Amino acid sequence: MNLRLRRPFRISRGTKTHQVTVIVRVSRDDLVGYGEASPNEYYGVDLDRMQQSLRRCADAIRDVHHRDADQILDLIRIACEGDTFSMAACDIAIHDLFAKADCEELSDWLQHDVSIVKCSSPPTSITFSLGSMDEVDEQIKEYGDWPILKVKLGGPCDLQVIERIRECSSATIRVDANAGWTPDQAIRMSHKLADLGVEFIEQPIAAGDWEGQSHLHKHSQLPLIADESCVRAADIPRCVGLFDGINIKLGKCGGIREACQMIREARSFDLQTMIGCMTESAIAMAAGRSLASRVDHVDLDGSTLLANDTTSGFSVSKGQISKPFGYGLCIETRWLDLPLLPSEN
Repeated sequence: MNLRLRRPFRISRGTKTHQVTVIVRVSRDDLVGYGEASPNEYYGVDLDRMQQSLRRCADAIRDVHHRDADQILDLIRIACEGDTFSMAACDIAIHDLFAKADCEELSDWLQHDVSIVKCSSPPTSITFSLGSMDEVDEQIKEYGDWPILKVKLGGPCDLQVIERIRECSSATIRVDANAGWTPDQAIRMSHKLADLGVEFIEQPIAAGDWEGQSHLHKHSQLPLIADESCVRAADIPRCVGLFDGINIKLGKCGGIREACQMIREARSFDLQTMIGCMTESAIAMAAGRSLASRVDHVDLDGSTLLANDTTSGFSVSKGQISKPFGYGLCIETRWLDLPLLPSEN
């Protein structure tokens, strides 16, 4: 499926006006589970690789009759051969299917898997694309009354952008440089952004620059949240003492099961947690919603940025995420891709 964005979306690495996404449908008897993930070449996964992975997944689970979701997810993990985005799409679909089979909304169904007390969900941020001052002004007009603004930086006018937004809005501001700064630049910006009331900086410098990150963390005036530097739970111990929190995205980590492990692991190191997203439809957003009450920060605005998301059951109004009603993900969609679980009869 080719998703069209409402406006060009620009980060420090480039600009896009459309986003290909893959919708997976898994069925058993009269139940259907849906999942989604978008290919992401930054992580080495393009559409062709996802298609190959999903064919292997379909073969791996075609004759499987397990009632244990973890056993099925283990087969999918092996079949995906390191492709976490295909793994995530299948993982979400399996979770949706099994929660529906137990007649539970997914967040409630996950209660036995996540050792973190469920509470009320924080509001989600809305993302400002990197752009000219005129483009920033357009986004202020549209989103300036949201309670939390996540602003993409890494361009030539970063400080002016935040100053302009702060002139017009008293909202909580978070910034995301997408690895677009040097360590010394990030230190300087942290001091200036702190004066403007910015809450934290997400992924200020290149992933893998651990020496630079150590230097930055010692001198930053703001908390630092890892995104590209923390893909899966195994990456979390390396982030301790270098970051103050992690951004968990279902596509990059491999789905809900791995995200639950990341929440537990991050909590054990007293790191803040955020549930984030790629540019995806409401299917992936609803999957993130199932974990939103178990994290500190929420950034589930991917479908809000789209012009052609026809999926229903997930919406956001000024930061408030719609409550789920029904079983599983509580969404409806007509987009189909068909790896199938066999009937148990």
